[in-house]
Amino acid sequence: MTLAATTVSAAVAALPISGMKSIRDVDGIPDEVDTRMCPIMFPDPNAWLDASEGAPEEETTFGTAGSRYWVVHRAYNYIWAYREAGDGRGLKSHYSAGSTMLDAIMTALVALDVASTDVQSVSHTRFGVITDPSGKSFYGAFITVRVRERINA
Repeated sequence: MTLAATTVSAAVAALPISGMKSIRDVDGIPDEVDTRMCPIMFPDPNAWLDASEGAPEEETTFGTAGSRYWVVHRAYNYIWAYREAGDGRGLKSHYSAGSTMLDAIMTALVALDVASTDVQSVSHTRFGVITDPSGKSFYGAFITVRVRERINA
């Protein structure tokens, strides 16, 4: 078992979330989001793979490298663009449908199933105005998935 950030990214991209037009893998980060792409979720191009920390699974790890396991804690950051800012009568006109979709995203991420990986927490910023990689404004949120990966080092 080895660390596999791209495996986690592919698993997130494959999640079935009702109403989501697209969930992108790390190889599909858009340079700019077009209104027709929304709602869309993709790895944050500025901070997708956050800082990691690893430690032996057990306090005593005597033996060869192949006989011991490590646990690595990582965070993966995503951008969720729901609608272009200014759409409708402002943010409040999207609260109901937007919060329903955000709940669906959180529920799907909690159930993420990747070998040797456990989801430890899922969080998001407040539902409000965010920007895409080009600086265009959208209603949405930043989402963080914290995982624990078990590897054999």
